[in-house]
Amino acid sequence: MMESEMTNLIQMNQGDSKLPIKIFNHSAGDFAKAFNRTPFKLSHNLADHPLFEIPRLTELAKGIWSQGGGNVIFHVGEKPVDEKWNRVRRQRLSILDAIAQIGTSGSWILIKSIQNVPE
Repeated sequence: MMESEMTNLIQMNQGDSKLPIKIFNHSAGDFAKAFNRTPFKLSHNLADHPLFEIPRLTELAKGIWSQGGGNVIFHVGEKPVDEKWNRVRRQRLSILDAIAQIGTSGSWILIKSIQNVPE
């Protein structure tokens, strides 16, 4: 991702009235320095957006999971932020359970290729 593209991602929303005015809670420079280089915390203001509601995330994960290809990875329970995703042990819960319990289980869920889902 080019720096100008990253800056555009960080900038304030000016088009969609359903999105918060400021999406990310850090500077574009901080994001650009860390992205794809080192683990970092990402803070955003999208928690109240309808696409981030548990039923919608469940639907999204189910759809992408059903396509195979490893585009949904999850870990149930506390996990260090710098641990590699490819070192995740097999889970006893399903992805649906992990999403349903995300508020209390400490689960980490990575859903890839969401840009390919129309909406």
